[in-house]
Amino acid sequence: MLNFPYLHDGISVSFWNKTIGRVAGVTLACAMAFGPNAAGAQQTRGAEQAESRLSRLRNYFRTNRSPLERWSDAFLAAADKHNLDWRLLPSIAMIESGGGRAYRRNNIFGWRSGRAQFTSVNQAIEYVATRLSESPIYRGRPVADLLRIYNPARPIYAKKIMAVMESIGPELRMSAAIPAQ
Repeated sequence: MLNFPYLHDGISVSFWNKTIGRVAGVTLACAMAFGPNAAGAQQTRGAEQAESRLSRLRNYFRTNRSPLERWSDAFLAAADKHNLDWRLLPSIAMIESGGGRAYRRNNIFGWRSGRAQFTSVNQAIEYVATRLSESPIYRGRPVADLLRIYNPARPIYAKKIMAVMESIGPELRMSAAIPAQ
């Protein structure tokens, strides 16, 4: 085997290993994109991403000792169904319900200034997700603008929610805006 050492970012690397690494990387990328199992690889990545979101969300709730953890699956299902950022609903619930410890009538979102009543937390999650995705007031707006409308009385509200979203994890989605319909 030929070995042509050189310095790259202060690390001695052999020419042979670098070349083989590039070829192997390109071959692997092509095989995943165009090979007979490309669809399966994409499904696997999608499943891994979903599991990553679920574990990140549960971990965030556990770290913050939030009883909202029991609805992690419901938050993600509603976000996926309504094409919302997966972190939006849990972040609003964290701020509006004191981390899931202070809410009434299953209203973890403070909907209608806390006056709305839901038969269950799952119903609240689905209702708010539907409103955020389908109401002309919210639909098609970037998350920061949506949050300014959601709670116009508190000027720093959007920043608070977005800070919680960042602490939960990265976006892991193509768009942070609510789609126009």
